[in-house]
Amino acid sequence: MRPFTEKVTVLEALKDGDVVAEDCRQWGPALVFDHLWKKLGLQRIIQKLAAKRNFSFDVERVVFAMALQRIVRSHTGSDRDGALWLEET
Repeated sequence: MRPFTEKVTVLEALKDGDVVAEDCRQWGPALVFDHLWKKLGLQRIIQKLAAKRNFSFDVERVVFAMALQRIVRSHTGSDRDGALWLEET
């Protein structure tokens, strides 16, 4: 119950003007997509396939980010645009 009451306290302080939000990122789509990604087993499948190779980065997270970018910002055409979007997010 404590985490919930802490969130309520912060939200109430924000509402009352005691706290000012300088920056706010949109996490909703990423959280929902991550849940579906894992529930469908895509994380496990990609990790299993990538384990056979010696990548120096987390391939599964890159594929996830690229897929998320296509869903959230489908109007950005290239993977390079997606990389720039990812830096902003």
